[in-house]
Amino acid sequence: MADRNSSSFQPIANPYIVGNPIEDRKMFFGREDDFEYIRKKIVGGKKGGLLILCGTRRSGKTSILFQIKGGRLGEEFVPILIDMQSMTVQDDGEFLAKLAFEIIRAIDHADISYKSDYLAAAAQNPFNAFQTLIQVIKTKLPDRKLVLMFDEYELFETHVEKGRFSTDILHLLASWMEHSTGVFIVFTGSDKLESRQKTYWEHFLGKALHRRISFLSRGDTFRLANEPVSGVVNYGEGVVEEIFRLTAGQPFYTQVLCQSLVDHLNEQRKTTIEAEDLRSVVAELIENPLPQMIFNWGSLPDVEKLCLSCLAELNKEEPRPLALDAVCSFPVDQDTGFRFDSQKLYEAGERLFQHDILAKEADGERFTFKMDIWRQWVGRMHSIWQVIDEITEGGRRVGEGIRKDEPRKYIPWLVLAGALIVAVFLGFHFLGPQDEIGPADRLSVAIVPPDSAWVSIETEPTGATVHLGERFLGRTPMQARRVLAGVHFLRLELADHRVLGDTLDLARDDTLRRGFQLAEITGDLRILSTPAGAGITLDGRQLDAVTPYTVRSLSLVDHYQVALTLDGYHGVTIPNIIVQGDTVITVSRNLGLIMFPLTVRSRPDTALVIWDSIEVGTTLYNFGGVAEGEHDLIVRKAGYKDWSRTINIPAPNNLIQAELDPLTPGKLVFLIANYADIRINGELYASGVPSWSGEFPPGTYRIELDNNPSYAPLTRTIVLEAGVADTTTYQFDESEAER
Repeated sequence: MADRNSSSFQPIANPYIVGNPIEDRKMFFGREDDFEYIRKKIVGGKKGGLLILCGTRRSGKTSILFQIKGGRLGEEFVPILIDMQSMTVQDDGEFLAKLAFEIIRAIDHADISYKSDYLAAAAQNPFNAFQTLIQVIKTKLPDRKLVLMFDEYELFETHVEKGRFSTDILHLLASWMEHSTGVFIVFTGSDKLESRQKTYWEHFLGKALHRRISFLSRGDTFRLANEPVSGVVNYGEGVVEEIFRLTAGQPFYTQVLCQSLVDHLNEQRKTTIEAEDLRSVVAELIENPLPQMIFNWGSLPDVEKLCLSCLAELNKEEPRPLALDAVCSFPVDQDTGFRFDSQKLYEAGERLFQHDILAKEADGERFTFKMDIWRQWVGRMHSIWQVIDEITEGGRRVGEGIRKDEPRKYIPWLVLAGALIVAVFLGFHFLGPQDEIGPADRLSVAIVPPDSAWVSIETEPTGATVHLGERFLGRTPMQARRVLAGVHFLRLELADHRVLGDTLDLARDDTLRRGFQLAEITGDLRILSTPAGAGITLDGRQLDAVTPYTVRSLSLVDHYQVALTLDGYHGVTIPNIIVQGDTVITVSRNLGLIMFPLTVRSRPDTALVIWDSIEVGTTLYNFGGVAEGEHDLIVRKAGYKDWSRTINIPAPNNLIQAELDPLTPGKLVFLIANYADIRINGELYASGVPSWSGEFPPGTYRIELDNNPSYAPLTRTIVLEAGVADTTTYQFDESEAER
């Protein structure tokens, strides 16, 4: 071990990466089984496909994508990585333009240009232009496979809901998945498709493959701790094993510990990590937790926070798996005044297991922390009393799965009831039968306060809280509540309604009955579409209006759903719209053109297809999607008349059959003095003849006259037109030969 004051100590360069995806292959360890799985699924697929890499935050999904982008799968793949988090586009065209640019840049092919192969055509129809680009790439790079990788795929939903692009983008991806060859899609995200909104992903369900990305193996964790600092840092006995116990191989936390340990060595001016160094670093992380730890904790529901807190406190002395029954009884045993709903607690345990926070024993009944560093942090910083304060802060109601401890809730009322019974008894005892008042009057003398009045309050709608001054009286309808006589300020409150106040002047023994109409707080909803003129359905009710349109005075208590329809365009549904009080909320969507598949055939085949003045490929040609309406189609082949039509989409059976008529042949005529061999486009047609003729389709021909021993051969290029005879006269003399 180097002495901390040793002048020979050299600061250690810290190789560990925290917070960013790992692009350097030297710092990426393990996952070989994941790469092999991805490679097999892509290589083995005859058509395109969709693969979803699922896992919790910081589990290494994005780093896997960067490794694929760096060529981990092999030369036959062209990987393109799209970060949905940084996707700043405003419509379908911009999204496809960005995607096209990234693809062309990744391909880096001299004959494929963003400007000529995409941008010019995109001005008319970005979807057709993009489909054409894919066809061009597949034609010019038939042996390479496109791998389109989208990080945080769930953000597709967010971008659609915010109107940045339409669901047509998802339809396009689904079409690739089902019909394209050599185009593969990889998503990363926290959830499987089945747990997302069906309206977005219904075309993918049942067809996508899922692969869970979890923690590093024990061996790969050891490699991550050792190899980057090999020959520079030494580990004491059991230290690396303890790192694995603390992190369970979670890539992010393993990198954090290793990075902190190297920083610690530099501070201590030494090169060996002992158990005490690790304990010091862990204590520092627990006292000063990472932002990611705080964020993850803050995103947990109340029941999960309380579950983890109880489990950590029950495991303070010695980490061990525990049944959730012990966790369930812990808040009651500690007299917190709260208890778990046992069913919700078990559901929370399963969620925490699925999110890799808890580990579950093979028997399926007992749980413990998967990462011991989380157990230590929760136990130190989130005790059960700290969590109770947190989840009840500001008087808010605790979340689902936790309720107040009912048996203790009624103790104050039992004490009050006992006091009333004693008061009644004393009233009877001391007043006695000599008083000329009835039993009811005796009770009144004992417990009714002087100078009281009665108040009954009703509201429309009901359920409002009633406050008289600072005193809470109950909820409406409130019947015959006794209060002190005098002047009081009445305040009525109901969620999503305006607070109503009034002054009540109550005389002694007065009975006041009042009714109030509460004014609802409403908001407006502005609905836009591009193009305008779309029909609007609000919560299943068709409005007699088209976009742009503002719906006035909507209640705040509901989530609204808007559906937009326009002939020739895909309908769009906008779910979960929340209206805000006294505010105009605007929702806007770009409506995507309805696209139909189309196949163009010709007889003969391999004819050029020109669609709306753009050369898109040769027959047999499959369009992935064509917009509804009229389009111009030309099918062209040398030697045949152009086949030109106006096509109305959708076409019958989504098929166009072009029968090409041959052009009238032209005639090549040869007059030769004295003789020669005749070759046309390199093929011998006549040998040693003075004259010859033949019919040929219109086109360009290379004529060669040779094999006359006295003179040099003649070579000419002739453009033969339909129905025209082209005569080649050749006199073998010295001047012609010299030419």
